Amino acid sequence: MEEKGYLIAQVFTARMAIPIEGVSVSILTDDDEDPELIAFRKTDRNGKTEPVEIPTPPVDATLEPSSERGFSTCNIQLEHTGYYSVLVEHVQIFSGVESIQQMEMVPAAEFVEPEDWSRIYAITPQDL
Repeated sequence: MEEKGYLIAQVFTARMAIPIEGVSVSILTDDDEDPELIAFRKTDRNGKTEPVEIPTPPVDATLEPSSERGFSTCNIQLEHTGYYSVLVEHVQIFSGVESIQQMEMVPAAEFVEPEDWSRIYAITPQDL
């Protein structure tokens, strides 16, 4: 039986002080070659999305050392007019857990070329 975890994205600006409403949040498979869209959400006035259900390995995989990772991973892409876009890679989702991934968007400087409007962050895997 496939187990599930849940992901909520929460987006801020001003050093995590001000939530951003209306951010386009794309949850993607963690595949460098051909990422697929898992879900698309917009943030609410608190900067949060509705939870996204993500398939995960069984919780038993986290209890003992094994070759199987005890979590699933995905990538999160953020876009909003007037801010640098953000890509967070290797976000970890555990079975039965509602994970909140907090991210910061930085206002884009005027006269910056669109191809320079991105920030990429990679999360290191858990050592279970």
